[in-house]
Amino acid sequence: THFFSANVIEAIWNGKQEPSTPQENRDYIAIADWGFAEQGDKTVFAVFDYTDFKDGVFTLVYGYEEKGGDPWRLATQFILLCREWNKAKALVDAGAMGGNIMKKSLKELHPISFYGQEQKVKCLEKLFLLLTEPYESVIAKVGRIKSYYIANLETELASYKTDDKGLEQDWVMVLVMLAYFIKN
Repeated sequence: THFFSANVIEAIWNGKQEPSTPQENRDYIAIADWGFAEQGDKTVFAVFDYTDFKDGVFTLVYGYEEKGGDPWRLATQFILLCREWNKAKALVDAGAMGGNIMKKSLKELHPISFYGQEQKVKCLEKLFLLLTEPYESVIAKVGRIKSYYIANLETELASYKTDDKGLEQDWVMVLVMLAYFIKN
């Protein structure tokens, strides 16, 4: 069975089709899920606006993905991304050896570390609650994570299962890492 229902996925979209640009006086967190192999996972960067945290809303305002890629160029790109988005907090997947090396290369950002499998199960539960919890706000009546439309995010959420071996899950992992940030 699939982890996220069509209704949950549909509630994420905020009606926008394009990413935003950085705005003054907004708080952002940039999340990196690394994937460097040409035939393996993608690297996904996502920037969330959490200025409205008191209202419980986290909005994905910018996303980037790339298959393969030079790790040092991607590290530099992530540093520049954080600077551009009001010196965004940085959260990186540090679970694999490549992720740990990337974390060390990003030391100027003082990144928050997410250690993959150790934290994933608890954070998946938190993510599910964030996406399904009913509440009243100006933005929506259900779900605390909003985003402009990203086709690959929709596809990955629609096909996600708890036994995720072999599934493309890079965008889902970015949301799992956001749940980790919120939880902590």
